Amino acid sequence: TGRVIGTIVLWEPDENGRTEIGHIFHTGYRRDGLDTEAMRKMVDVAFSQPSIKKLFGLNAVDWKGQLTPLQDNGFVETGRGDGSSFVKDVDGNPITFTGCTMELSRDAWAEQGKP
Repeated sequence: TGRVIGTIVLWEPDENGRTEIGHIFHTGYRRDGLDTEAMRKMVDVAFSQPSIKKLFGLNAVDWKGQLTPLQDNGFVETGRGDGSSFVKDVDGNPITFTGCTMELSRDAWAEQGKP
């Protein structure tokens, strides 16, 4: 349809080949696995870069819509911690949440039969 359904961003890898992958999809396009398919394509692009060995995402634990495309592509949770949003509540306080780190290595991607 030519509509933007979301955004996926890759940062430059660090000296160990680890890089963050960030994503957000319009809620109307989380159906039928479109977000999972888009994430799969981006993981393919990422691991086609020899310098990238591991991807990680930082997400709120309660935001299942963000976690699903990661989990569906083999990312596993590797840690949790408290976080706060740049968005403030009605009283002007930062909104706090429990966040998690999700990771996927090149080797784990290959073990799934991915390129």
